[in-house]
Amino acid sequence: MKEEPFGGLETLSAKDMALQHFGDQDSEGSMLDVPDPKWPSSGDELFKEGDDWWNTAIISTPVGTSLIAAGFLKSGDLLVEHVASTQMDQDSLVYPIMFSYRHYLELTLKRLIVDARSLLGHSGKYPTGHNLLSLWRECRPMLDEIFPDSNEPHAVIETNIKAFMEVDPKSTSYRYSVDKDGKPMKTHKARVPLANVALVMEKLANLFSGTIDAIDAYRDAQPSMEDYV
Repeated sequence: MKEEPFGGLETLSAKDMALQHFGDQDSEGSMLDVPDPKWPSSGDELFKEGDDWWNTAIISTPVGTSLIAAGFLKSGDLLVEHVASTQMDQDSLVYPIMFSYRHYLELTLKRLIVDARSLLGHSGKYPTGHNLLSLWRECRPMLDEIFPDSNEPHAVIETNIKAFMEVDPKSTSYRYSVDKDGKPMKTHKARVPLANVALVMEKLANLFSGTIDAIDAYRDAQPSMEDYV
C-alpha cells in the first residue's frame, strides 16, 4: 500500500493553491471565476528589456547619494498614498514605508555630514553605520555653525530622529520579524499613523533639501569670497 505524504493529504498543486489564495468567493463560499495568476514560465528573465522603454531605469555610475535618498523618500510617499486612496494594506505596507523613510534619513544625514565638512574645512572618513542619532550628533554642530538661527528646525529634526530610534534603532525593525537570535522584534509601535508620518517626513525633507542647497551655494561662493579677503 502506497503511503500518502503529509498526513494523508492529496497531492497539492502550488498553482491551484495560488488561485485559491488570490481568488474571491461568493456569499455561499464557492470560488468565483478569476483570471489565472501569473506563473513562472520558461524564458522569464529579470533583466530582459521590452519595447516599453519608459519602464527601464538607467543606472549611471557614480550615483549620487541624493538620488538614492530621493528614491526611498518617494517610495514611502507612494505607498502612503496607496493606503490613503484604497484604505487597504496598511498593516503590511507599514514595513516598507517605515524602512524607506528611515533609509532616506540615514542617507541624507550622511550627505549633510560630507557637505558640511567640505564647507567648514573639516576632514574625516565617510560616515558609516545605521545609528541615526550618532549621525545627527556629528551633523548638528556643523549645521548649527553654518545656520546659527536654525535652532528650532534643528531641534525638530532631533526630536523625530529620536522617535525613529526608539522604534527602529538598528534599521532592522521594519525589515525582519525576528532579530539575529530568532527572538521577536520588540521595538515596533503598535499603532503607526502613516499619513502623519508622511507629513512630518515631507516637512523634514523640505528642510533637508533647503539646507543642502544652501551649503552648495556657500561652497560655490567660497572662491570668490576669498578673493576679497
